[in-house]
Amino acid sequence: MKFVSNIYILFLVLAFILLGCDSGDNRKIETLEKEFTKDSNVNTNTKSKRKIFETKDILVGTWLKPIDGQKGDEGMNFQKDYKFSFVNNYILIGDTWDLIQDTVIIWSHNDMYPDPESVKYFISELNDSVLVLSSIDSIKKHREIYRKQR
Repeated sequence: MKFVSNIYILFLVLAFILLGCDSGDNRKIETLEKEFTKDSNVNTNTKSKRKIFETKDILVGTWLKPIDGQKGDEGMNFQKDYKFSFVNNYILIGDTWDLIQDTVIIWSHNDMYPDPESVKYFISELNDSVLVLSSIDSIKKHREIYRKQR
């Protein structure tokens, strides 16, 4: 029995030593995180080739797209005071929005989860009549094309 407990103690000491050693893996992880952040859709580099929208006013208004497989439209309403609402979406309740360079951030909640959650969208195209968004947060990347309601 004493032999087994000595092996157990030896195993714990070796595990402690091995886990405490820095073999450079932390630096590798930090480097990979920096590379991932640099290549992600969230633009933080103003020297990037990506378009940076200098005014938030271009987003203000109601943007609609057809509802998949149904009649009617759904969309988003960006207000000048940074309030946000969904159009024909009865599950999510819009709260606020913000525009940072080429990324729009939307905060919303629902009745089951009242604390606001944010979703980030990369703006790949934006003019007076068309808004094209790509989801940054989801695993499945897809584009949504909205038309401005007049």
